[in-house]
Amino acid sequence: MRKAITRCERSGAKMKTTRGLKRWVEFAVFAGVVQLLLPCTSVAEAQIVYACANKSTGELFKVASPGDCKKNQTPVSWNVQGPSGPPGPPASNAVPITGSSGFPVVITQPGSYILQANLTPPLNTDAIDIAQGVNNVTIDLNGFTISGSPTKLNVQAIGGSGNPCCNGVVVRNGTVIGIGIALSTTATIRNVVALNVFGSEAIGVHGNSIIENCTVTGSLRDGISCYQSNNCAFINNIASNNSLDGIACGGSSCMFAGNTTIGNSINGMSCSVSGCLFSGNVSNANSGQGIVAGDDTSALTDNVLNSNILGPFTGGTSLGDNLCNGVKC
Repeated sequence: MRKAITRCERSGAKMKTTRGLKRWVEFAVFAGVVQLLLPCTSVAEAQIVYACANKSTGELFKVASPGDCKKNQTPVSWNVQGPSGPPGPPASNAVPITGSSGFPVVITQPGSYILQANLTPPLNTDAIDIAQGVNNVTIDLNGFTISGSPTKLNVQAIGGSGNPCCNGVVVRNGTVIGIGIALSTTATIRNVVALNVFGSEAIGVHGNSIIENCTVTGSLRDGISCYQSNNCAFINNIASNNSLDGIACGGSSCMFAGNTTIGNSINGMSCSVSGCLFSGNVSNANSGQGIVAGDDTSALTDNVLNSNILGPFTGGTSLGDNLCNGVKC
């Protein structure tokens, strides 16, 4: 880096440079010389810094105004305050959830909510309930964990009270342990880890929902399930060592893309009825089939299916490029 200022004196405020005026000014514009001048300028002084540059030597002298420059000097100036930077991100208007007022935390209005702490509800108590008829809620777990140790069925980390309940709910970015997530239609669940969930599917939704980039292991039922419903999308999830299926569609027309299912006690992935698509999945070492595809209207392509006890897949129509125990199938 070029040496911009060699001396700064409060009396006379003489400043020297090792380069000529032209290069010194170029450096000042590039590097923000104002920051180097500020230690010699009190907050109460003017918002513009003035100096005189010797035309021959490039030496700078801080002055009170441009009129103080002599004939052999060129007046120069800088703003103390630079131009405005780019705008920052918008402030979050999400409602904080802390659990400090007890459980369950009941959401009664649509909108965005964000966890501010880990939540541990009492035994057999839901952590967060969405009230009957409240739709379009977004819950950002914000990297925190909701954990519980239920001794009965259907205790949830996040769920709904009443029927119908909570369409269009989004849950993202966190972990649930011991208690799962159960939502209605048009739900979206992304970037959630669910571990050792007791008494329900770790992640359960109804029709027209999306589950993406989630990891589920150790559930006592299905890892991820679209309950007896159609048109769910399972994308880039990992489901392992669950007591039933890894990922299950209880209806028709579900899409399974880029998922990995390993070591589940029944099937890796399953479509109960028809019209499902299995593309680019890996399903290995499950105790049942790697994939149960439903009837012949379902399709399979580009899947890897190895070491599943009851076979690589059943049902559906292979579109090619599947690999079954090391052989194209």
